[in-house]
Amino acid sequence: MLLTAASDASPSAGSLALIVCFGGLSLAFGIAHYRGWHKRWIRLLPFEANFFLPAWFGAVGVLLFLCELAGHVSPVLEVVIALPMFVSFVIMLMSLVWLPSRLLPSWYLSWRAHGRPLSELRS
Repeated sequence: MLLTAASDASPSAGSLALIVCFGGLSLAFGIAHYRGWHKRWIRLLPFEANFFLPAWFGAVGVLLFLCELAGHVSPVLEVVIALPMFVSFVIMLMSLVWLPSRLLPSWYLSWRAHGRPLSELRS
C-alpha cells in the first residue's frame, strides 16, 4: 500500500519479486562486506562508506517488500515496518559519502586506525 499511495493500482507480482530479489541479494552482499569479505575492493570506491552501501540498500528493498505485504494485512503493521525502512533509507543515503563510527564494523575501524595500509586489506 505504501508503494501505491498516490494511485489505486497495486504493483504487479513481478515488480515485487524484483524488489525482493535485488534487495535480498544486495543485503547478502552488504552483510558479507560488514563481515570483512572482499576487503580489497574498498580502495576502488570514491568514498570508503560506499563499501557498506549494499547492506543498507538491501535492507530498504526487503523492508519495502515487507511493507507492501503488510499493507494488505493491517495499516498499523505497515506503519510499523515503514519506520525502520525510513531509517534504513536515510542511512543508505548517508552511506553514499559517510557513515558514523557506530555503523561501521570493528575490522574497518581497526584498519582505519592503523592508517589504512593496503597489506591489511589482503588478509
